[in-house]
Amino acid sequence: MIKRLNCVLVAIVTMLFIISSSIAVSAATASTLGIDVLFVVDASLSIKNNDPADNRLDAIQSFASLCTPGKTRIGAIFFNDKIYKQLDTVSIDNTDDLKKFNEEISGCNDVSGKTDIGLALKEAVARIKKDSGNTEGKCIVFLSDGKTVIGKNNPDRTLEQSNKDLNNAVADAKDAGIPIYTVGLNAGKSVDIDQLKQISDMTGAGETQIIDDASALHKKFSEIIAHHSGSKVEEVDSFVSTGDYNDVTVKIADNSVLFANVLIAHNKPLDDVKVYDEKGKETEINGEKAELLHNKNQSTLKLKSPEKGNWKISIKSAAETKVEVSLICLRDYSVKSEVFTSTEVKKDCTVKFNYSLYCGENDTDIDATFLSLVKGKVVVTDTENGTKQEVELKSEGNSFRGEYVLPDDHSYEAYCVIYSENSNIRSGVTDLTLGSDALKEPINPLIFIAAGVVGLILIIVIIAFIKNRITRLKLVSGKFAVSVSSRMVATRNNVPFDLASNCMGKYQQSMKMVLDALYGLEDSAKIIPANVSSKIKFHFDKMGNMCFKNVPGVAMSGGSSYKNETAVTSRGIVKMEYTDATTNIRTSISIQFIA
Repeated sequence: MIKRLNCVLVAIVTMLFIISSSIAVSAATASTLGIDVLFVVDASLSIKNNDPADNRLDAIQSFASLCTPGKTRIGAIFFNDKIYKQLDTVSIDNTDDLKKFNEEISGCNDVSGKTDIGLALKEAVARIKKDSGNTEGKCIVFLSDGKTVIGKNNPDRTLEQSNKDLNNAVADAKDAGIPIYTVGLNAGKSVDIDQLKQISDMTGAGETQIIDDASALHKKFSEIIAHHSGSKVEEVDSFVSTGDYNDVTVKIADNSVLFANVLIAHNKPLDDVKVYDEKGKETEINGEKAELLHNKNQSTLKLKSPEKGNWKISIKSAAETKVEVSLICLRDYSVKSEVFTSTEVKKDCTVKFNYSLYCGENDTDIDATFLSLVKGKVVVTDTENGTKQEVELKSEGNSFRGEYVLPDDHSYEAYCVIYSENSNIRSGVTDLTLGSDALKEPINPLIFIAAGVVGLILIIVIIAFIKNRITRLKLVSGKFAVSVSSRMVATRNNVPFDLASNCMGKYQQSMKMVLDALYGLEDSAKIIPANVSSKIKFHFDKMGNMCFKNVPGVAMSGGSSYKNETAVTSRGIVKMEYTDATTNIRTSISIQFIA
């Protein structure tokens, strides 16, 4: 019994430990480097007039050059009043993958027909939702030079159908957390700017990019990838080449930069580029630390894990070449979100925000210099009226905390922005649905631990009491010698010897089963012998003796005995005698503690 009680104690303690250690906080983590981007590009007839040099294609290729190898997947849809051409979403893991993708993009310069924006976005959202990949990094980049115009070649299609498809696609993208970045090429002044703004705003993509000159597409696409990757475009320098080397200084602010993308825009081809690290040592181009990728109007110099300090870039090109240099630093950030509500979502509900910033796949420490420059805020949007409220967060190390009281009985959305002069890291969106208690703050795990400690103390007290009681009753574990004997009290001639012998055999068999069952004895146990239907009951008296009840009389021949040793739980000597009325045979049972 004591062993069993100890086992129970161990089980309870283990259970308490599991409870206290398994009370976890539900959280979501959003990373900045993984990106699945689907370009949706206008290929209507008018685009040729507004972008005769095919800058849109070169800008897509430059965008691909900026992405992080091994963490990027890119696809494309070209549309007019139909889906004109689709490029599968492919991984960009190395230079060969990039070259293959760029070759496919170069072959997408045919244009024709009108513009069906609803059809294009319906296809794009359905496709990107279906694609596997970086779920948190999915986005759509949409480029058009006009508004929806349904062509005569598609008589079954109406403007109302297109607008309905557009609204449904935007709603689906919003629900899936997929931002749609919109770029309007407004050289012909025909872009529906309000429509593009609505698409970007509703899907959380931010500001719409409107440009009059297609040559600016490189810069706008660069700003999109910077925004989506939690960074910013830093303007470094611009000059008109003298025909010799021109030096520019690129400042790497901290040691947490995974890739420093130096963007070199030029209106004429470059002749040469040299790189010198923060110690003034020349770095080999296309070696371990630097790679140069050329496109028609923009070249990208990728510095891999550059050390903090000032790097010198020497650029040589033909005289009168216009050169603009900018920088995008990509860091492998992730933001862990913990959001709780004091009650179900309703008016006056307090929402607690706790965001943690990490750098690297293994949540490595963030560079102290960078951490000292960033701040945090939460953007809370009322989904019913569109109003937004920014809540500044208090920072402590890599944690950013704050609270906000909901002003109305509405549903809300919230996300965190951790920002500095050259970074803009955004968390995932948390839905605060009216009436929901899914985010209600859980009970503090310390309460469970405290309750477990109190329960443990109580169990120890109970165990001590039981042990003391057992000691008083002198109940211990040990070996017992069991003796079964019988003798004839008086001769009865009408009892055949073989019958008496047979009865004794049955009795011995029954007693053996009883003794076997007594192994691991428990008080008030019930045992059913093999040859009787009645139940043998036993208990312990106050002296520790084991007492039987309802033991049936079974005849056996005189002079025979049966002995056995077995481990039981009891103490003392039990002596019992039974006389069978039919055979007049008296049977004695003796159970004596011997060890």
